[in-house]
Amino acid sequence: MANNITIGDCFRAKEDNFVLLRVLAASAVIYGHSFAISSQRGYRDLFLQYVGHTHIAHVAVCIFFVISGFLVTGSYFNRHNWRIYIKARFLRLIPGLAVCLMLTVFVLGPTVTVLPLYEYFSELFAGILQLIQNPSERSGRFLLPGVFDELRLSGAVNGSLWTLLVEVKMYFYVLLFGVAGVLKRRVFFNFAILMLIIVGVFYPEFLPLVHNDPKHLRLAALFAIGAVLYINRDVVPLHGAIVLLLIVLAVAFNRSEAFMTILSLLIAYGTMWVAYCVPIPFAEKVPDNSYGIYIYAFPIQQSLVLFFPHIGPYYLGVLAFLIVYPLALASWYLVEKPSLRLKRGPLLSGVWVWIKYKFFSLLEWHGSTKGSSDK
Repeated sequence: MANNITIGDCFRAKEDNFVLLRVLAASAVIYGHSFAISSQRGYRDLFLQYVGHTHIAHVAVCIFFVISGFLVTGSYFNRHNWRIYIKARFLRLIPGLAVCLMLTVFVLGPTVTVLPLYEYFSELFAGILQLIQNPSERSGRFLLPGVFDELRLSGAVNGSLWTLLVEVKMYFYVLLFGVAGVLKRRVFFNFAILMLIIVGVFYPEFLPLVHNDPKHLRLAALFAIGAVLYINRDVVPLHGAIVLLLIVLAVAFNRSEAFMTILSLLIAYGTMWVAYCVPIPFAEKVPDNSYGIYIYAFPIQQSLVLFFPHIGPYYLGVLAFLIVYPLALASWYLVEKPSLRLKRGPLLSGVWVWIKYKFFSLLEWHGSTKGSSDK
């Protein structure tokens, strides 16, 4: 590979490892959360143990946001149509999440709650009505009556979902920049991002849409870096020497306040380098079930601790992955991937196409099964 290759050169080649990176990042979230969820205390994940400052699950989520910032910005930049953009973002997030929430509320909740079923559902619907009437009084956590109240992370049903709110807010930023025409003007875009970074660092309470919380601000910054890398893709070189330099700087400044900034840059640039410069033969064959892994893992891990109170973090991580991965595959092939096909036309027409596709697929499967049984 030539030394003067840029991110833009790699992007136009249409070959990357983004799907594999997302699956690995989602798996790392399972690994990292196992140490927080397991009832056995005193264990730390390897990243926190040897690097410090943060845990591996946070690093993995940062990778998600870099990739999302890069690809989502590219999605609007190439289509430049706000209606298609909104539909694409809706179909990527909502169908899979809706099914996950339905299964959590109406299958997992009634199964593991300590309350009688009538009391569970009455409190559930009362809470929903209260949330609708007073949305400002929400607790900020996804809670279900009598579910996981006795665990280490008491009452936390799905501690991963808060990041989706940050992601949606960043989608709005891309939409606003796109509608304003800023994405097509690199100098204006870079200036706008610089101003937002300054506001986020010195006056975070005035930053539009982003919650004044260090975790929210850091993820928003990683998304913004991904967007910057896309808009400046033709002038940003990709070279292993730069990755090595950032690693050296991270080691040198490990005990300083600058470490997290250097780590963020290393995560962002390193993600691009691995995505485009590291040849992985099987990467394109990996199914994109990372979203399913991410949204299903936490409640599965909490359930495992409920049924196996003394399970350690390593066993918890392995067992959770073995359960979550096929569940995420089902989510990808049965919900998420069919939903993404609806981007190609009007939403109602797309729904009809999806119904017909599922119907004829079922007929074809039934016919093939019947034919094989006749032989």
